[in-house]
Amino acid sequence: MAIHIHTLINLSLSLSLSFIMICVVSCQVRVGKASATEILLHYLFLVKH
Repeated sequence: MAIHIHTLINLSLSLSLSFIMICVVSCQVRVGKASATEILLHYLFLVKH
């Protein structure tokens, strides 16, 4: 059971980080600062973690 709870905590943390990263990327795109390369790097970062 402890492993299950630990997995849930990790999953929710990952989702929170993903949400934050997506918000950051969206804001950068809106402002026009993000290049395609930066977006790709953010995406790779999300996939890796």
